[in-house]
Amino acid sequence: MALPVGPRNLATVTQPPAHYPEIDMNQNTRAFIENPLRKYTPEALDALVNSFIEEMGLHDLADSLHKGAQTGRDPFAPQVAKDLDENELEALKDENRHPFRHPPKFWLTISLLCCGALLQGWSQVGINAANIAWPAEFGIDTKTEYGNWVFALVNSAVYFASALFGCWLSDPLNNIYGRRGCVLFAAVFSFGSSLGASLTQSWWQLLLCRILLGLGMGVKASVIPIYSAEVSPASVRGSIVIGSWQICVALGIFLGWSANLAMYRTGSIAWRLQIGSAFIPSVPLFFIFNCPESPRYLIRKHEYRQAYQSLLLLRNTPLQASRDLMLISAQVRVEQDLFRASGATGRMYAKRFSQLFSEPRIRRATMGSAAVFGLPGFYFIDRAGRRPLLLHLYPHLAWTTLAAAMSYYIPENEIARLRVIIMWGFLFVAFYSPGQGPVPFLYSAESFPVTHREVGMSFAVAVNLFFAGILTLLFPRMDHAIGAVRSLATFAGLNLVAWVLIFFFTPETKEYTLEELDSVFGLPTRQFIHYKMDYIFKVIKSRILRQEVVFHDLYIDKRYA
Repeated sequence: MALPVGPRNLATVTQPPAHYPEIDMNQNTRAFIENPLRKYTPEALDALVNSFIEEMGLHDLADSLHKGAQTGRDPFAPQVAKDLDENELEALKDENRHPFRHPPKFWLTISLLCCGALLQGWSQVGINAANIAWPAEFGIDTKTEYGNWVFALVNSAVYFASALFGCWLSDPLNNIYGRRGCVLFAAVFSFGSSLGASLTQSWWQLLLCRILLGLGMGVKASVIPIYSAEVSPASVRGSIVIGSWQICVALGIFLGWSANLAMYRTGSIAWRLQIGSAFIPSVPLFFIFNCPESPRYLIRKHEYRQAYQSLLLLRNTPLQASRDLMLISAQVRVEQDLFRASGATGRMYAKRFSQLFSEPRIRRATMGSAAVFGLPGFYFIDRAGRRPLLLHLYPHLAWTTLAAAMSYYIPENEIARLRVIIMWGFLFVAFYSPGQGPVPFLYSAESFPVTHREVGMSFAVAVNLFFAGILTLLFPRMDHAIGAVRSLATFAGLNLVAWVLIFFFTPETKEYTLEELDSVFGLPTRQFIHYKMDYIFKVIKSRILRQEVVFHDLYIDKRYA
């Protein structure tokens, strides 16, 4: 009897293929989606597991690892179902029936990561209300050229510090201290800089605290999406990452503004309390070492027993822990073999950064994450997918921005002018929140191979925060120089450019494990673009010219076939 479980409801497969070709992860021209264990026959896989057990000294886990490997190879095989007990069968079925049913340690980890995202949002808005008072406190006249630049520098410093320093600290810190150590580092810097900013006596002291806050923000933004993606199963990874990052960042912004309002009438120290209040969500992060470390990080560091112990805390049964251990281990070895020839598997930071652009498989992940920088997203991200969300929502971002720009032509003395502009702003946020808001961090966190995940995520977040700093620093002058209409129209055009880039450079990642995404990004970019161009012509023929055409899937799913 076939077992109807697994990451997708695929057809039952009872016999392995006669020949399973090796897949080049840099040039996956046949567009195969590979299960790293599927290329072995059951007998060969047993031999591989025996070798793995001997090499890693995991003899006490032999039975569990054998069952886990065979389940990971083909959960539909009758022999697999025969070897599992009733509890294990039910646990596998529950992966589809109850995808959010996980152990307490899993939810503890996600909860603390949510606090990190709350801290990110709260830190960003803590200074907004304080901007009313701190310039006067330090004798800064924002109406002068000098005062205007000081004001802009203090506000944008956190983004530049994050982009130029904080994000890039994430990789060496991950190598030395792991995911949990990075989160603790970010908590310490955020805690200290927030309280320090509330005690400053000059603008340059405030600037220094903002720079230190940026270091914590950059590390935090680079590691939390990765951490949550690595501990989550494929079927709900999108929802978990969005929930633990983007939605909680938005909630942190709300709480930050609420704190600003609550302290508004506390007198001359109000701005200090508003800035200092951002330390509050950093306190729970000091307990991050009560959570299991990322098993993918531990496997990359060859700490297999610790990785298994971590998976036991993150999965419902030892079978699922063993299955994931073998799947992750197999793919990590493939990745390390793939990049070892070019010296990318160690701690050679500059080498791995250069390979974001030189190695074909990683370059495609870089382009995908660079091209795409609410609650509806939480629902749709693992149902509709990352790519469809972006493609459907980006045109709406463009026309709502353009509509807001055109609204400035309404005479200033008209009461409706401000209301219309605000209406378009609300619509823009409604379209932004489910797609462009959460997807970039999720996509960047899951796209890169484990050998380059930290430096790849650091690059993606650094680009995001650097241009946020540029926008904070220069948009007021841009608005003054060319006016609100042309400024907003420019951003409407950029949204359309991003829409085109997403269509041609961003593959779908929904429901694939982090290991299976190597096959997705192994497809050459030229072949991906050619397929999309052919798709456009076929749509024109079928929808406009009313001709009969045959649409073919781009990828051939050979994970269980």
